[in-house]
Amino acid sequence: ALHDVFGYGCFFGGDAPDLRDVEQLHDLRLRTKKLRYEIEILAEVSPPRLRTDAYPILTGLQDRLGEVNDCAVAVRRLEELACATSAPRGTPAFDALVREANDLLSRSRADLTAWWTPLRAEQLKSALV
Repeated sequence: ALHDVFGYGCFFGGDAPDLRDVEQLHDLRLRTKKLRYEIEILAEVSPPRLRTDAYPILTGLQDRLGEVNDCAVAVRRLEELACATSAPRGTPAFDALVREANDLLSRSRADLTAWWTPLRAEQLKSALV
């Protein structure tokens, strides 16, 4: 069964991730990446719908999750720099950089939320059954 081969029960298991929680999104990104690679490896022996229906959705999801992760890492790194060094916190240039990183994180989350709808999740789930 596809469930046994791909283990996507783990991918959809439990509650849906909180799209505001960067740790949950990072975990979803890792699971998405794993499932996508498994489909690539077994493409020749798997049903065509995995390549034609599931794979494009996984690619889109992984891309958007990657953007959120990259932005979250940038924000966290700026916070670490400000705490660990005599970083110019409070200076216009540093504050502008922090604002820009937070704005990018907000926009990447909004893009993910607009794209990863219950309908799209159901389409992916249907393609994996």
